Amino acid sequence: MVGSHVETKFCPLKWIVPENKQTLYSICACKYTKSPPYCDATHTSLPSVIRDQILSCSKEHLSELKLCDGCGWVPDW
Repeated sequence: MVGSHVETKFCPLKWIVPENKQTLYSICACKYTKSPPYCDATHTSLPSVIRDQILSCSKEHLSELKLCDGCGWVPDW
């Protein structure tokens, strides 16, 4: 597998347009939704949740790594 999911626990999600088509779909890009592939607005409360998870994460976060699937840490690219 190639791309941003390599070396993380995240997997690409195949999505097929439902039979009952609608005009607009809110597809989650933060990967924290509880109802994939759709956005449930979880991202609005992520800053405080992720900050707390990062502070308690035992993994080493090197700048060349991809995001940490343990706590949500993302390098500054």
